[in-house]
Amino acid sequence: MPIFSPSVDVTQWPSFSISHWQKLTGVNSFILAGVTANHECIPSFLSRPDRVAHGPRTYYTDEAIQSRVQIGISFGATDAHIRDLSACNDSPASLAASYASVLDAFNSTHIDVLFASRLSVNASSVAMRAEALALLQTGFEVRRSTNLTVTLSFESASVTDGLDPDAIAVVQAVHDAGVLVHSVNVALKEPPLLRMGLAVPSNEPTSSVRDRDIKKRGFKSHRVHKGINTVNGQLLHASNQDPTASSAGMKIASAVKKQMNTFSNVRGVMLVPVLASKGLQFTTADAVDLMTWAETQPWLSFGLSSANADAEGVSGTRKSPVAAISQMSSLIRIQTVSILLILVALFVPVWWSTTQVHRAVLPTDQIRALAAAEAKNVFHTRVAVRFVSGKGQPKAVAESLQTHLNNLFGGASFHFAVRADTSTEETQSTSGLYQLRIDCGVKNIQGEGSVKLFEDRVVSLQTPAECADTESIVAQAVAVVGGLFLDERADFARISGSSSHNNDDIRKVKFAPEYQLIFNLMNADPVNLLVSWDIQAAIKDYFQNFVDAVEKLYDFKIKSQTKYFTSLPIDPEVINAGEDGEMAYCLRPHHLPHFINSAEWSFGGSVVSTAPPLNFVVYVPPHAQSPLYIMGHDQGFLKTNSFLIPQWGGISIVNPPKMAPAAVIHENGTTQAIRTVPPKWTLSSSDLSDPMHIFIYQMREILGVKTVGLGSTEQLLPGFQFNYESSSVGITKWELDRLARLTTIQNIRNAVNTLNSLITLIESMEDMVVQDHIREKVMVSLNAISTANAILSENAQETQSPAVNSSHDIALAASRAAIVAAERAFFDPTMVSLLYFPNEHKFAVYMPLFLPVGVPLVGTLVQEIKKRLQKRREGKTKTE
Repeated sequence: MPIFSPSVDVTQWPSFSISHWQKLTGVNSFILAGVTANHECIPSFLSRPDRVAHGPRTYYTDEAIQSRVQIGISFGATDAHIRDLSACNDSPASLAASYASVLDAFNSTHIDVLFASRLSVNASSVAMRAEALALLQTGFEVRRSTNLTVTLSFESASVTDGLDPDAIAVVQAVHDAGVLVHSVNVALKEPPLLRMGLAVPSNEPTSSVRDRDIKKRGFKSHRVHKGINTVNGQLLHASNQDPTASSAGMKIASAVKKQMNTFSNVRGVMLVPVLASKGLQFTTADAVDLMTWAETQPWLSFGLSSANADAEGVSGTRKSPVAAISQMSSLIRIQTVSILLILVALFVPVWWSTTQVHRAVLPTDQIRALAAAEAKNVFHTRVAVRFVSGKGQPKAVAESLQTHLNNLFGGASFHFAVRADTSTEETQSTSGLYQLRIDCGVKNIQGEGSVKLFEDRVVSLQTPAECADTESIVAQAVAVVGGLFLDERADFARISGSSSHNNDDIRKVKFAPEYQLIFNLMNADPVNLLVSWDIQAAIKDYFQNFVDAVEKLYDFKIKSQTKYFTSLPIDPEVINAGEDGEMAYCLRPHHLPHFINSAEWSFGGSVVSTAPPLNFVVYVPPHAQSPLYIMGHDQGFLKTNSFLIPQWGGISIVNPPKMAPAAVIHENGTTQAIRTVPPKWTLSSSDLSDPMHIFIYQMREILGVKTVGLGSTEQLLPGFQFNYESSSVGITKWELDRLARLTTIQNIRNAVNTLNSLITLIESMEDMVVQDHIREKVMVSLNAISTANAILSENAQETQSPAVNSSHDIALAASRAAIVAAERAFFDPTMVSLLYFPNEHKFAVYMPLFLPVGVPLVGTLVQEIKKRLQKRREGKTKTE
């Protein structure tokens, strides 16, 4: 008998192909299971009338015979509703004839009889079966061959101490009839017996996870007996291994063998483990343990249909059961190692290369060093000293003034280079080059001197001291020049983070190299008054000069628009504005935050430009709310009738004049009105003078322009008169230079902070893509920062030639390039798109791909490692 004879359920659909399975696995022996009686007592598979098992219409005969394999026949079934052949035959001879008809139809020499519990207690049925088997084995008259192998199978008959009494009674009856039994097949646990301990794969795989694992190994499986699966002799299960399974099997087998010792006709015992049961769980390791023990017990087989350990194997060679299972384990080991090698050698490199994130190398250490370093930017400032009268000692005054100024500032923020200007020509004014004109021996009415700050980087000191009194002149000059820059040094400290926050920063807009200036005319009541304005001329007359003055810091794109029906979202208060009883409307300070009707008024710049917009609004109130004024905290009307919105822009309310009502046009010869024509009011350039000057002031506040004065000097020089020359363009060159220096320092710090934030972001997100153009922008920003820091270093030398660009202007340009490149790198679209890409998303993508493949491989690998370690321990134990 072959050591592997899987049972075939011929009633399944689609039909199981013996020839296909024989070619696929090399199995040469199969058992056709479930031969019972149909309603006409004709042997059929599972009592189905369309599945007869003998005669001219024998089902499955051609498939079984043409496959040229050994066929065994199993009679009986576990289903109580299926009728056994012994129930419809009236004598052992007729039952033997039924058995023989099936055996001859398939040329079979192996018969297996299944005794279910319901039949074990039926003594007459058991006796008829025993006598029928005896007739077949001793040479029944209709049996072609007497070379017949008989096996007995029991369901629900195994207990810890051996077979139950009903099963013993069956074996006793077969013994009394003189039947030679090759093996008694015992199920170790319920559910029902798995025929020959193995199930048969079909042509169509099932959808269970276990079947998918089987398919990957090149097999197809068939689910039988409540989902129990075995393939090619390998026992599969999905539960934890019971370490007592093999030892329990040995105990049961020994108990059954002890019972069988009393029966001389029984040659051996076969254990049939039932997988996925509630009892013992068997694995390949358990099978190997039991088979190893079975080799030492000639009477025992395990899950196989022969008690002979040297029977013919599945490949036609003679192998022991241990060798067969060891060969299977070796095959699994080879398959596992091969798959792992393929994954490591082929799949992992391909996966790594296709999923690798490109991350350009950024100068992280250099950026960290800049962020951690203390800011020590120094503006090298030149001062030219000239005596108006031509008298005095300008060289001595210059040297002493330079020493005192540098001692006053301590090398922080400013470093002064003072020289005597004895030329007759006027010194060209540039950023960082200032002129001190000293007129000695001049007194004012109070007998003291005076100080005047000219718009064009010139400060005049008229002192009562004589020109020869160098010490007094130097002391007054230090107070004047130092006072011009002391407040600025405090601003530098605040920007560097060593001082508290300044409230002026709330109004100031964030630096940008370009802004959109939008002038808005809001006509609230165009039905009664149609307002227009000559904004182009007003910008040219009043605003353009300011724009030109700050062009080295900012670029402006100017546009204008007119909006109609712009009603206020708030109701102004009605007050008595004068003694004549004229009513007026006012907005109090708590109304101003709600002045902008954001729901209906559309502001903002061009959608195709990234430059931030700055809005300046001329609001013309409706006739029903005119005149409209803004009331201050002192309960008085503001003379400017305007207010500033921090970081947004400004609003100026212009009340319309009293004009005739709208004209009504009638149809000819009738009183029917066709339409009304509102009066027109055009705001000329001169009419817009006040609003435009207000807008310039508001623009100064938004950009952070600070007035340069001598507040501290006025206390140091009591009695002196101080005069300040205003600028016709809205900003003096003193103020422009101060704004440029503050902007330079602010840009350098912001650029460093932005780059540091970029590095921190990239390091926190390991899978963020960093393209090469990001690195280029970072390098541009770093180079610009280095250029600005080099110019503003303590050891830098300021050129003495006024013809070249000032180092202040070069540092400003470098700081602009640094902050622009840094922000473009940080807000690059290729990086912003990955700011909110969580790791959970990647796990959700990769887990369905890797988990089904990885878990079985890892589990198999772990089992193989455990086996190796166990064999080593056993080898050491035997050696000892």
